Amino acid sequence: MKICEKCHVQVRGSSVCPLCGSPLEGEPELPIYPKLSRKISGMGMLLRIMLMGTVSAGVICLAMNGMLPETGNWSWCVILGIASFWLCFFLLCRHRKRLPRLFTEQAFVLWLLCLFWDGITGWGGWSLEWMGPILFSAAQLTLFIVCPAKKIPPQEYVVCQCLNALMGIFPALLYLAGEIRFGVPALISASLGGITLLFIFLFDMTVLRRELSRRLHL
Repeated sequence: MKICEKCHVQVRGSSVCPLCGSPLEGEPELPIYPKLSRKISGMGMLLRIMLMGTVSAGVICLAMNGMLPETGNWSWCVILGIASFWLCFFLLCRHRKRLPRLFTEQAFVLWLLCLFWDGITGWGGWSLEWMGPILFSAAQLTLFIVCPAKKIPPQEYVVCQCLNALMGIFPALLYLAGEIRFGVPALISASLGGITLLFIFLFDMTVLRRELSRRLHL
């Protein structure tokens, strides 16, 4: 610690005396707080690279579309595609530690995005005939496999599994109503959803009732 010869005081963290302004003498003390170095983790660097790449791709596509207006407004499809990617990625990072909610939310959001893209591309019906049944069937099967493997208790995934089963049955109802032409994926998804609901009714009904009462404050 440095000392002022005139005031006879010990001063920390300065090279001059705060009382008289004279230069201090003695050995400088070690810093009180360690100097922190800014380190960017591998995941942080990857996120920056992804953000830089997607934004650059969007800007380049907008510029090329502006230089070639006769090709149509295709650059906006690229922008919407980038926005769709970052929406799914944000939800993935937000619920990465809550797997049941992650799988359920991703399936629902991806299905909404498929409906959106099906609509802006002329509505071919593929979002209802194929993507809905595939997404919710995949979510149900994933929960059946991952949750026991991760030893996740039933109360943490039974509600999500029930929602996936109900959404898996929904395309079959559209097929029966005549809104879907090709109904094989919808019927397969509905069969899996029915089996899932039966399993919940036989083995996890008490847990489901308790969770619904807790979440809905019944």
